[in-house]
Amino acid sequence: MFDSLFRTKASGTGLGLPFCKKIIEQHKGTISVSSNPTTFTIKLPTNDLTMIKLPVN
Repeated sequence: MFDSLFRTKASGTGLGLPFCKKIIEQHKGTISVSSNPTTFTIKLPTNDLTMIKLPVN
């Protein structure tokens, strides 16, 4: 899923998630995915010890 050109639909380029992963990793973060319901988790380091959780609509 995070490999370049991976896609499950006929439309699209398959570059979106690999591009996101590259940017996140350049910022020393991680991205992961789980199913049922499909959930993407992005973790980025902060400057302090506070963890921020934001809902995605």
